[in-house]
Amino acid sequence: MRKNTDLALLILRVVFSVAMLTHGWGKISKVFQGDFAFADPIGIGAELTLVITAIGEFIAPILIIVGYQTRWAAALTTLVMLGAMIAVHMANGDAFDRWEKALLFFTGFLAIALAGGGKYSLTFKRKF
Repeated sequence: MRKNTDLALLILRVVFSVAMLTHGWGKISKVFQGDFAFADPIGIGAELTLVITAIGEFIAPILIIVGYQTRWAAALTTLVMLGAMIAVHMANGDAFDRWEKALLFFTGFLAIALAGGGKYSLTFKRKF
């Protein structure tokens, strides 16, 4: 059986990132509207928390889809999901069903960060 690792990475990148864009759209919209009312679970300020979250949930997934600086972008999204899972949901005592989506996103983006974008990405280094 032939391995299709690069195709699998492309599918993983696109599916997880498109799903994440739906969560990031509201946050990036708030940034552009100048509405910085947001949670501050780690004490860095609501404005900075919103900007980092918007980048991690909207800008980084776009970079991941096209495969540009995939590992760095996925690492940022992984950290944002870790923060959402621990500092927001677990810290509030939420039941598992409230933070399982963050766990799934965390796991998917962690896998992308570790594996990279594969050959179907903008930053793939071709060996001639």
